[in-house]
Amino acid sequence: MDTKSSPSATAEASHPVSDAALDTARLARALGREDLAAMLLAARGRLARPETVLVVIGEFKKGKSSLINGILGRDLCPVDDDIATARLVLVRHGAPEQVIVRNPDGTELARSPDLAGLARLATEAPSGGDPMEHAYLEVCAENAFLAHGVILVDTPGVGGGLSSATKPSRSATSMRPTG
Repeated sequence: MDTKSSPSATAEASHPVSDAALDTARLARALGREDLAAMLLAARGRLARPETVLVVIGEFKKGKSSLINGILGRDLCPVDDDIATARLVLVRHGAPEQVIVRNPDGTELARSPDLAGLARLATEAPSGGDPMEHAYLEVCAENAFLAHGVILVDTPGVGGGLSSATKPSRSATSMRPTG
């Protein structure tokens, strides 16, 4: 079974832990614990995901993008003394190398066939009314580390009293990578 092209098929396949999560979610729902049922179903979905997602979260301008670049062994995420990452940036293995702009639900808004525009897209602060205001970036890059099923997520900074700017970082763990 090709789990990369059909992650939902894996979730539906018989697996003892997945089956137990589903049975427990049904029980929780029957007992009026919709919150617990939702958490169990989300955990079941994570079991089916073939990737490992590593989210780098920290304060503004504290080296999150530099850390990801160090892990990758190349300068991919923009690093600058004066500007900061303003959008979630998911970095996954893929060819051809490209940048895909996605809505939070995963639908594609735009695609750049090279990585040249990544710095501008990642560092432009979203503004109200912008159709890409809540968008995130998915970067496909050829890399041996990422080829093992790892997705790295670079986030805007948190803290410093900029609560509206920290929303993307707080939501990073709920993003649903496509692929």
